[in-house]
Amino acid sequence: MLSKTEFVQRPDDAVYETDSPVLYDVADGIASITMNRPQFNNAQNSQMTYALDAAFRRAVDDDAVRVIVLRGKGR
Repeated sequence: MLSKTEFVQRPDDAVYETDSPVLYDVADGIASITMNRPQFNNAQNSQMTYALDAAFRRAVDDDAVRVIVLRGKGR
């Protein structure tokens, strides 16, 4: 049985338009997570969903991060 923090990951054979659907940066205790699909108004697909999950986990696990900012590229 899976715990609340474990997720099932399925194989994903889809071809996506970008290798970097989410950008991650930390400066001065602030983790900036940027959705990087401006040509699709940053709509989520499975690739972005998994990448966002990984970015949030990375920020939570980093003791230097005090704030998480989520933003989107584009207009």
